[in-house]
Amino acid sequence: MYCPRFPAALVLLGVAQIGNAEPLVGSQPAADRSVLASPADLFDLCRLPRLKPFKTYMASSFDRQGGNYDWGNYESIKGKEGVVFDVLGAGMITRIWSANAAGTIRIYLDGSPKPEIEEDFKAFLQRMPLASGRGTPKRGTPEFEKVLADREALGNTVYCVIPFNKGCRVTLADTPAVYYQFNYLLFDAPHGLPTYSAEWLERSRPAFENVRRAFTWEPGASVGDVQIVKGRTPRLNPGAKAVILDRQGAFTIRSLAVEVKYPKDPYQGQHLREKLLLRARWDEDMTTAGGCGASIKAPLASFFMDYGLPASVCERYETAMISHTQDWYRCRFPMPVRERGVVELINNSALASGEIQFEVSLVEERWTPSTCHFKAVYHAEDSTFGRDRGNYRDDVMYRANTDGKANYPLLKAWGRGHFVGCSLLMDGRGTPFTRSMVEADEAVFVDGDPRRTMWGTGSEDYVNDAWGPHPGFRLFSGDAEAKDQWLFYRFHLSDCISFERSLTFTWEHGSSNNCSASYRSVAYYYLSPEGVDRAEVDDVPPIGDRALRPPRSITQVPAPTRNDSRSSAR
Repeated sequence: MYCPRFPAALVLLGVAQIGNAEPLVGSQPAADRSVLASPADLFDLCRLPRLKPFKTYMASSFDRQGGNYDWGNYESIKGKEGVVFDVLGAGMITRIWSANAAGTIRIYLDGSPKPEIEEDFKAFLQRMPLASGRGTPKRGTPEFEKVLADREALGNTVYCVIPFNKGCRVTLADTPAVYYQFNYLLFDAPHGLPTYSAEWLERSRPAFENVRRAFTWEPGASVGDVQIVKGRTPRLNPGAKAVILDRQGAFTIRSLAVEVKYPKDPYQGQHLREKLLLRARWDEDMTTAGGCGASIKAPLASFFMDYGLPASVCERYETAMISHTQDWYRCRFPMPVRERGVVELINNSALASGEIQFEVSLVEERWTPSTCHFKAVYHAEDSTFGRDRGNYRDDVMYRANTDGKANYPLLKAWGRGHFVGCSLLMDGRGTPFTRSMVEADEAVFVDGDPRRTMWGTGSEDYVNDAWGPHPGFRLFSGDAEAKDQWLFYRFHLSDCISFERSLTFTWEHGSSNNCSASYRSVAYYYLSPEGVDRAEVDDVPPIGDRALRPPRSITQVPAPTRNDSRSSAR
């Protein structure tokens, strides 16, 4: 059995070169603070459940008219430069992605008329710490075949943090058709890091290099005064429930591991995957009407990103937050509890399960005013939009979607908290045209503030890939593919999406809602117990609905259209 190293071991990741920082590991967490001692603090899982002192934004090349012409679009054009974004205040860039980086990138910091960074965009993305992606090799070449063999992504992505204290302006020059995404944070108060410079980057490089090493799953690794709760459930008959943890007091679950062996029959195995439920209740969940509230309510397999794709595709994967090896699922999202936490398995299927082993790692840890509860919401939808349009260049590209109202909703949450990741399965088997399915954009609406709306440029772009999915389970994001089925996932650690009142995270049904298909997803987020605590998207079948049949019917959803004379296509 693997006990994952908790990446709070990021504690001293080269911090000696950057500044002094007290350890965040042990039986008591460090005092709540918004000041960062190191850029690695943004990846520290001890800090992940805390309310964020910043607002999250994304600038991208999305089609401002709602179609799929999502390249070469800017906030404004000044001379030969396209302005990506121009903001005032203290903040930092946390992620940069491009499918076809070219031209010159210029980053102006703190009002300086001279750019701190001015160089070839592609070379910049390749030289920075926490870089990934193999650019744009031509299909059919040895370089492209090596990308597939190594299960790497195309395009270029960087998670290196670029801090600023008074403002930031980013431009791209000589790049008329570039695809890009820049994620950045704006802080409510000084964040504690000096403004980016070449010297600061070199001092910080050890911290960035250790981030990747810290997110590993190693046998026998443990941190601090961790307590291990192990056990095995009896055989779970249809309708049976097994409690794997019921604990009082203040503590944090550091990792949750479950071993499940599914029937070899594909239909029965998939049925059990969809109907064996994981439910977790924290504190206030116990006092809701009838005691039926749950912070986690999802099919166990889906919670761990297993949607039943063939074993040849998803039998083994290790990512920053979730892994699946040798029938063991593991998750290390920290799950804080103030007074009482209950984790249980419910067999909502028509089949009996075998014995299920489990292992929970936890540490006694005080609750603070900024601590949030961990939440996970499952949603499913079988949708049709009437005639799926197959003429991609002359029809699909022109369809407009500017408000996201017909999008697939992964999460609709009210309250104060932050979104930290998701997984999504698109099942296009039987769909007439799948060309535009993975061209679907994510559209995120935060606090009803249009300035904070984040609109992406394609499903593979969201997971730091490019030019279609190239299957691979990577550290912070990845994708998998099996016969017109696509799995996408991404964890938002340094770039978590904070919200004060509400968050709606949606995904198009194909480009501009053009594709009929089945969609399944799990959204991971943290929510403060203070104030509103509500999530509307919840599609786990009611307890007791154990029928061995397709659980949902097709829903007709209208899709908007637009006439446009533009031509050319991605």
